[in-house]
Amino acid sequence: MDNNYIINITKNKFVNQIYGKRTYYVRIKRKWSKGSILVFVKGKEAEESFTGYGIIEKIFDMEYVDPAEKKMLVEYDLYYKIVFGKLVKFCPKILVRDTPIGSLNKTGVLLHGMQIKESDILQIEILAAAIIIS
Repeated sequence: MDNNYIINITKNKFVNQIYGKRTYYVRIKRKWSKGSILVFVKGKEAEESFTGYGIIEKIFDMEYVDPAEKKMLVEYDLYYKIVFGKLVKFCPKILVRDTPIGSLNKTGVLLHGMQIKESDILQIEILAAAIIIS
């Protein structure tokens, strides 16, 4: 199985952080590695949608972040800072229920951290009318 994962984004400020600063701070432990793909899901239940994905460039644990970030990691019980190389945004967003993942009948927290095959990511990407790459 690929080391690619679904990440449930709960707030717009996290979307802005990902696409603005190219970073994401994670609270779950997985086999994060350079080149892994994190596929972003946002929304609630029936409207839950894939919004895009990022390819991991670097992973930092607490020992290797600046003091302000380390304080934040400890305060919010976070484990790693992930920095993305390539970011992709789907236009429009793709409803989870319209993808191979939709057949699993999982939403929200059950999707968060779940592994996803690269072939499923490609099938999701094909459904996008357009993609924005940065």
